[in-house]
Amino acid sequence: MTVTALSIAPTVLIRAARGSDGVALGRLAALDSARIPTGELLVAETDGSLVAADPDETATLLLNLVGWTYRHLRRGHGWSAERARDGVLRIALDGAAARPPNTVTEGADSPNGETPWA
Repeated sequence: MTVTALSIAPTVLIRAARGSDGVALGRLAALDSARIPTGELLVAETDGSLVAADPDETATLLLNLVGWTYRHLRRGHGWSAERARDGVLRIALDGAAARPPNTVTEGADSPNGETPWA
């Protein structure tokens, strides 16, 4: 019997850094012999741990997330420019999180007035 290894890529979450990331940010900065940057930071998280992220890859990911999602919401769902912008920025900065079932939100697209994340 032959067993083949299955490689599954980890889930990577790009999110805003928070205060509790200080120790992990210090560890990552030390790997590059650098100081922790000041100001608002985006971090990459894999399986609950911060990891070093390639800036070019992160920029490409965010550009595609923002650009294609905005376009889809405007053209595919007929959202206003302001609503699409706010929705895309919320996902890009806060991440996408599941909401409890039957959560009713204002300004929804569906006939029953619900939208998963708007």
